[in-house]
Amino acid sequence: MTGPHDTVGLISKYKVLKQAAGSSFGNVTWVEKTTPCFVLSPEKDDAYGVASCEALLAYAAAIRGVNRQLSDDLRAWVKRIEAKP
Repeated sequence: MTGPHDTVGLISKYKVLKQAAGSSFGNVTWVEKTTPCFVLSPEKDDAYGVASCEALLAYAAAIRGVNRQLSDDLRAWVKRIEAKP
């Protein structure tokens, strides 16, 4: 199955927000991210979802030495996705 964006290249498709510097968990201020970023959709049931999971696992492996918790969280997320019927 293909969608409307399957035959185009890299496009600006999402508006991404990030937590502003100095924000705290209980009092978050959001700002629009102005530099390029790429959004993965690991829960999709198609080639993009599979590729997203593979990318998350590669990222988790690459950062394991500097942020073990995030690496473990990403790996666990992919494992939960893959366990869904």
